[in-house]
Amino acid sequence: MGCFRNIFDAGRLAFAFAAVCVLAFFAGCSNTSSTDSAGILIETNTGNKGVARICVAPELWDLSAGDTVSLAFADCDTVGDTVFVYESDYRKVVDSSAVLSGMFDMDSVPVGKYDSVTIYGLDGERSYVVDVDVEDGETYMVDVDGVKEISVVEMSAWTGLSDFVYMSISDFNIKTGDSLKLYGTENWGVFEDTLVVSHFEYYDWTNLVMDSVTVASGSALLAFIPYGHYDSLLVTSPNGETKKHKLSFYIEEGKSYYIDSDGARPIAVDITPVREGDAQFYFFIESFEMAEGDTLSMMRSERELNGDTLHETNYFATKVVSAEDVLKGVTKIEGVPGGFYNQLSIRRVSNERGLSNGFKEDFRQWNLSETPIFISSSYVGNLDSVEVALPEGFEDLAKTDEIFIDIPFPIFLPASLDNPCLLDAEDNLIKLEASERDYYADSVLYWGKAPAVKLSGTGKLKFRIIDKCVEDNNLQLQLGTYRNHFSDAEISDSAYARFKDKKDLLGRSRWVDSTDKWFYIPDFKPFSEDGYYMGLSIWFNIDSMQVGEYAQIISAKKDSVGFTLQKRGTSGAVNLRLDTRTGVYNTVVGRANGVLDGTWHNYSFKIHGDSVTTFIDGALLESRQFDAGEGFAAAFNPSIGYGGLRGGIDEVFFFDGTQSNNWMRLFYALQYAVIREEDVLL
Repeated sequence: MGCFRNIFDAGRLAFAFAAVCVLAFFAGCSNTSSTDSAGILIETNTGNKGVARICVAPELWDLSAGDTVSLAFADCDTVGDTVFVYESDYRKVVDSSAVLSGMFDMDSVPVGKYDSVTIYGLDGERSYVVDVDVEDGETYMVDVDGVKEISVVEMSAWTGLSDFVYMSISDFNIKTGDSLKLYGTENWGVFEDTLVVSHFEYYDWTNLVMDSVTVASGSALLAFIPYGHYDSLLVTSPNGETKKHKLSFYIEEGKSYYIDSDGARPIAVDITPVREGDAQFYFFIESFEMAEGDTLSMMRSERELNGDTLHETNYFATKVVSAEDVLKGVTKIEGVPGGFYNQLSIRRVSNERGLSNGFKEDFRQWNLSETPIFISSSYVGNLDSVEVALPEGFEDLAKTDEIFIDIPFPIFLPASLDNPCLLDAEDNLIKLEASERDYYADSVLYWGKAPAVKLSGTGKLKFRIIDKCVEDNNLQLQLGTYRNHFSDAEISDSAYARFKDKKDLLGRSRWVDSTDKWFYIPDFKPFSEDGYYMGLSIWFNIDSMQVGEYAQIISAKKDSVGFTLQKRGTSGAVNLRLDTRTGVYNTVVGRANGVLDGTWHNYSFKIHGDSVTTFIDGALLESRQFDAGEGFAAAFNPSIGYGGLRGGIDEVFFFDGTQSNNWMRLFYALQYAVIREEDVLL
């Protein structure tokens, strides 16, 4: 049949596209000499002055794995009184890959004329007469047709794949985070007296990085690897240390194998897919850069080797991302089999990407045990929940059919959480930003913005908590057109001496004494471009006896156009003053009596065209029409505390003025619900 499998046809030759290099050989020799009693010098050369390569068809000498092949010759020559003796006994063990591949490759064979071969096997030894004259640097093929000198072409290419291949974790001391590479050789055959040999390395798309789930399972799935003879495995640790394992096994095309320190043994693979369960998974659209129509897939595997059969159970979860998912910011996969999933892939549709095949060319995958952007609370059973109940006096909001859009709210969550997010009743994702954190406290104040709130008669908002939702713990969310929590405010010595016994409102408040300078919000225009729309909410803790007449709490004016929230003369009341050009001037609205009493109060108002509506502590003060004239577009850079303010300021929010009355009341109620729990309204 010849030395090689008849696999080197025109198709395979065309596949051999890699660079070709010629095999080099190296020589070495050693010499000894002695003199006999007759004075004849005998010089023995047991080394060599060159090496060659001999390929043998295993069936020629009936070779089996484990046999030892011994090629031997002895030659002598007399020159004068010197007898030159040349000896060689080249030995090599036959491995299973040589039998499977159809070629026993003996390299670095010393030069000389070999006349015998001895096979040492389990059944004893047997010898054959041979006639092989080996010259330096040559390669020979020996089969039933005799001996033929051939040339060698070496390249980097492969063709044909195995079926499933699994590797033992314990036999090669593989740890979590290690990466694997396999090195192999495939003899493609002899074509026109030329031996073509392909050397290749194998690693999959993730470079075979081992995650904790794979290590715990006891075996790594290598998937489909090129067939051929493998001689080494390189294991690289995360710190760059490498360990090389010498191997010797042969992988045949289309078969499945289990690889351990004894080699590769063929196995049957029993695969059971499971696609149904009770768990729910949530994925952050932004982190995974998902778009409408993308297909998200998750998988985990459990496997057990029983004899020559590997039983593998694969758990799948698949979801096509919808436009609604993108709008919510999160996509949910329902009906998922429970457990830890270690592989995520996303197949991307073209859409505006303009790919003719309809799918993005890169097929992205994540190892979820190594990638921190995965939402770590994996399924609904691990999602803790938190409720916010409407406080007394706001029960009517639960009876309205109004849907409240983009409403900010504060919430306290356990300090043990790490960068959490919330999911509302409609599975909309709500990012959170943390206020000033006290690392000795058991809870942390967060602010978020609910995209849509419908109370539906319950009077409660229920959120599910997702831990480790985002990587950045310093989010600056767009809660309104402007907001300031004063979490980084520094208190002066005089203000501290005066207000050290006062409680902050939400997080840290800004406390000022009359000796402190008033401050302003730079580079900010509170009104719409046309000057007719704006909303404001501000908390203050002021004692009327400690501030002068008409002291300004917050104001925004330019050339006598704007608004001022101020103390009402010498009283304990506040009111809103409006000044416009070509319209009304010094219009006083929204008087709230008795609120400069040294406790915390909230004042809010909204200007919507020619109407102004004011609130105190969430209760409607006044809603009236006025002449806005040219509007308030000129007003900018709001100032706080002008006129010698003494007291505390917190949670300043500006809005676009399009909010409904109930929206303004609910915004207050959500703050009050949290503040009341902290008992700071004193």
